Amino acid sequence: MIRSKQVVRVGLGLGAIALAAWWFLRPAEPSYRGKSLSYWLSPGAETSEEGVSAAFRAMGKKAVPHLVKKLRWKPSAFMQKLKRHFPNSIPVMLYEQGGMDPRASAAHALGEIGPAARTAIPELNAATAVSDLNSSWYVRMAVKAALIKVNQEPLAPYIEQLKNTSNIDQWYQDAMMIGELGTNASEAVPVLVSAISPTNHPVVQAHAAIALGMIHSRPQICVPPLAQMLKSPDVALRQKAIWALPRFGRAAKPAWNEILHCLQDSDDYTRHTARDALKRIDPDAAKKEGIR
Repeated sequence: MIRSKQVVRVGLGLGAIALAAWWFLRPAEPSYRGKSLSYWLSPGAETSEEGVSAAFRAMGKKAVPHLVKKLRWKPSAFMQKLKRHFPNSIPVMLYEQGGMDPRASAAHALGEIGPAARTAIPELNAATAVSDLNSSWYVRMAVKAALIKVNQEPLAPYIEQLKNTSNIDQWYQDAMMIGELGTNASEAVPVLVSAISPTNHPVVQAHAAIALGMIHSRPQICVPPLAQMLKSPDVALRQKAIWALPRFGRAAKPAWNEILHCLQDSDDYTRHTARDALKRIDPDAAKKEGIR
């Protein structure tokens, strides 16, 4: 009995030593301004989108191996089986919405690093075919955008594709991919503004608005149609417009009155986001309206 206890103690001790060795010898994540790569990848990073992009670029090549590792992430075998048999079940939906999948964020970071992330191209190419979750389309979109940035591809062919809205499922994925490019895709703005037209399918209008917010460029031609969208009887369109407008910052001030009106909207999300939008666009004017 005593010998058995000694064996257990020795085993536990060796395990603790191995764990400690792994902890201290594992490759340390790069950091920027005292914050680790994982911090900058998290949705809660307390800075602007431009600040996050600057962090990725500053960490550069040092971040690439860590991002490639995240790009190789796979959902558990159990979750993949559940998705195959019950793709629209609540557990699968909660899993996908819970931010478990790090691949899209890793792809975005690699894209921000740009040509310095060329060693990640094989992994990015492989990730263009992922289909293990319902949300895999979003990963593929982020990966394609990253490849465009890393390879420094011209955008003209991709913008040309947006002119054809007949295939709605493909169109909104293409629009989100263009939006992922941020201000670098400013030349796509006129096509996306045209897509907001009420003659287009609501799905096309909604994702055009999202893409315009992601690009947040050329406000003089974006803000007026987005402000008009806030008057739509379609709550989904109002939600997308109120999400997009504050991303233009103070340049969205021409939509001030329309956003104020949204404080009385029947939809909770639209009302709440309108308050945040007003504070973001003009904090002083928002205080005068009693919004704090």
